[in-house]
Amino acid sequence: MKKLIAQLREKSEFIEMNIFRSVHNVNLKTIIGYHRDGQKYSFLDDYDEHQWTSNQGDVPG
Repeated sequence: MKKLIAQLREKSEFIEMNIFRSVHNVNLKTIIGYHRDGQKYSFLDDYDEHQWTSNQGDVPG
C-alpha cells in the first residue's frame, strides 16, 4: 500500500489529503460492516427486514 501511495504521490501531491477526505460523507447503507463504540455492525444485521427492488435507487442496509 505504501508503494502504491508513493506512486500516486508522483501524480498528485494531494494524494494523502484525497484519501483522508474519501472517508467523509459516507452513506452507511453502502458499507458492508463497521465498528462503533466497541460494537461490530454488518449490513446483514437488518437485511431481512427490508424488501429490495431494482428500481428503488437505494442499496440494502
